[in-house]
Amino acid sequence: MNTNEWIQHIEEEIEAALRFFYSQKAYYECLRDPGGIEVANKNALFWRLFSASTQRSLFISLGRLFDGVEGARSFPKFQGHCMLNVKDFSKTSLELRRISENGGVRPKYLDSYLSECFEPSKEDLARLFSPVSYINSRARDIYQRIRSKVFAHAIWTKDKEYEELFSSANDYEIEQILLILWAVQRNIWQLYQNGRMPEQEYLIFNYQHKSELYESIWKAFFNN
Repeated sequence: MNTNEWIQHIEEEIEAALRFFYSQKAYYECLRDPGGIEVANKNALFWRLFSASTQRSLFISLGRLFDGVEGARSFPKFQGHCMLNVKDFSKTSLELRRISENGGVRPKYLDSYLSECFEPSKEDLARLFSPVSYINSRARDIYQRIRSKVFAHAIWTKDKEYEELFSSANDYEIEQILLILWAVQRNIWQLYQNGRMPEQEYLIFNYQHKSELYESIWKAFFNN
């Protein structure tokens, strides 16, 4: 894959995991609503299936994002690709992409636009990826192991075999892992597409479709 394809692929992978996570969170909020348990029991088989499916899909997605095996298209592989292809974030590369997008004709605005664009060094790019270093070990030690041993390969099939792993997992941490990945990816996208290098305080930590997901699950649950 080229750099543009990598950026799009990683965006889709992170967004899928975020959707599974927030869908499950929204379902739990519905259950906590007065009368929520009674509503769920009216279609208990479906909601049990929904809950199990979103949980499984979430951990499969988390595992994929941190997979280190050869051929994996994970976030560490994406980071490695970008670090080896810093030239793709240069003003020259951005200039050529904008001309190509304009049918081979140089846009009139391009010279003034490029003058304000940031051309990153390898160190600059590493700074954009640096927040991921805080979550790598935890994501691999806990969440990737849950994916591999419980869901993907079913090495552990009894509760007592994997209860310790699950006791180490928590929703807050999963959300932070996913939002950090989302923030880094969105800022890499901004640098690649627009030549904008954000400062750390401008990292995006919110997933814009969260409210939409909550509303959709709420409507499905309460049949509104």
